[in-house]
Amino acid sequence: MKEDAFCEEGDIVLADASEDVDDIGKAIEIVDIGGQRLVSGLHTILASRIDHRIVVGFGAYLYASSGVRKQIQQRAQGAKVLGISKTQLAEVELAYPTEAREQQKIAHCLSSLDDVIGLESHKLDALKNLKKGLMQQLFPQDVA
Repeated sequence: MKEDAFCEEGDIVLADASEDVDDIGKAIEIVDIGGQRLVSGLHTILASRIDHRIVVGFGAYLYASSGVRKQIQQRAQGAKVLGISKTQLAEVELAYPTEAREQQKIAHCLSSLDDVIGLESHKLDALKNLKKGLMQQLFPQDVA
């Protein structure tokens, strides 16, 4: 396998095919691979971080932004299965702050909000389970 096929920290991996317009081009950012050798896989596009203008941790938020998502969705082609090529993806305009410190602050803020949302989601799930248990106790299934 060629060396440039492996992911590195800061690379973005995008879905190049989807049956749903909302999922085409969805991206993840490689943040910490712990020294492992990682490939992006089938039906993905590896967007390598060639230059270091985008700081690690900021890229995923950039590619999840509504402006970038809309551009990707507009370029997707297909009837039942949508696809996007590397060429089409290269046409997507990325608008972002040029200062690394500003990108880091934005990424930290959004990451903190993700953490809070995750905790609140966990609490919500626990409350739903509590309600389900109470409902089962209050309204038993086995009625003679």
